[in-house]
Amino acid sequence: MMKEGNTPVESGASIDVDFRFSEVVKDPYAELARIRPLGDAIWNSQVQRLMLWRYQDVRRILSNDRSFSNQETALKEAFGPEGMLFVNFADHNRARGVWAKTFSAKESADRFSWLRAISEETLAPMIARLEAGETVDIVPAFQEITVTAITHLMDVPKDRRDDFRRWNNVLANAAQLAIPVDDPRYLHRESVKREVYEFLEEQVADRTARIADGGEPDDLVSMMVSASHGGDITSRAAVDNLLNLFLAALDTTARFMGNMLVQLLLHPEVLDEIRRDRDLLPNAIEEVFRLHPANQVISRRVEADDVVVGGRAVPKGEEIFLLTGAANRDPAMFEDPERFDIRRPNASAHLAFGWGVHQCIGLHLARTEIHAFFHHLLDVLPKVEIVSIDYGDNWTLWGPHELMLQRVP
Repeated sequence: MMKEGNTPVESGASIDVDFRFSEVVKDPYAELARIRPLGDAIWNSQVQRLMLWRYQDVRRILSNDRSFSNQETALKEAFGPEGMLFVNFADHNRARGVWAKTFSAKESADRFSWLRAISEETLAPMIARLEAGETVDIVPAFQEITVTAITHLMDVPKDRRDDFRRWNNVLANAAQLAIPVDDPRYLHRESVKREVYEFLEEQVADRTARIADGGEPDDLVSMMVSASHGGDITSRAAVDNLLNLFLAALDTTARFMGNMLVQLLLHPEVLDEIRRDRDLLPNAIEEVFRLHPANQVISRRVEADDVVVGGRAVPKGEEIFLLTGAANRDPAMFEDPERFDIRRPNASAHLAFGWGVHQCIGLHLARTEIHAFFHHLLDVLPKVEIVSIDYGDNWTLWGPHELMLQRVP
């Protein structure tokens, strides 16, 4: 439903967009196509926020942490408030520096063989079931490789992996959207957060004791504990960064793997081409990041006076929504943006990992996980077809929750 009229921001185009509406979740791009003709900045009366979709506007806002911050957003409420996503520039750099080398492009690339081995072990029983004629949900395989990778890097016991999956499913889902405090989902989320914090504090206590005994553990938890003991960051910030880490490391990568496989199965000629030439796979991954990012919406709060975005004045303190899924299809940036082109020369200019100071610290690891997984999957996946896809109940974090496949006779 579209209308014109006054908004708390300024007079201009207004539209009702329900980020949770089931029909929209199935195909958010039809909704984005409805939004774009209204202008560069559109008021969403459903969530009472301004939405922006132009690539240059979104990138400029993400690059300017002083004028546009994560402070007092729904994402901060869902995640740890003293994590690097939400603190000032100096504190952010100190926290990010703790893990920068571990998540560097080189160290991530060095893990390719290890991640491919995890993929082989994870996929083997699913491929056997497909070969036997069963209908199989492949999403658990996406989740398994991401959970295995991050729990290994954090040196978390294997028997806690199921907890990681359960916690992530509750906390990461629709984190960009505010939930009323009397909503059962809010109460459930807060209960799960307490459970996660208890676990993380146990891990911190364990590493603290091991370090005090002369040990030199080098996992991600130990690195953050050492930084807090050295006074570089606070103990609360250490725990919040660990919370942010495992939330960011799991669901976004798993959702994207689903988006990647769907596109390959819907374009069998592309799938065959990549199978013949694996050198095409890295840019194909970037093109799916562009065309079907997991993070469809990013929120920011205006921190400066006299801000104008998309041609509209926005008061200080207002929260705005950045439609990254639409920005990645901006024709001013990407030629023929709706086309799936695995040779697109600027595919990697997408905003799937954000941009600027808060660009995802794990982007290189995510790329390597996906590359390793599909490098193996292309070797072993029989000819299959999609039986059904369940995208869940929101599209702020978008990708299959369930992807049922069956072998084609």
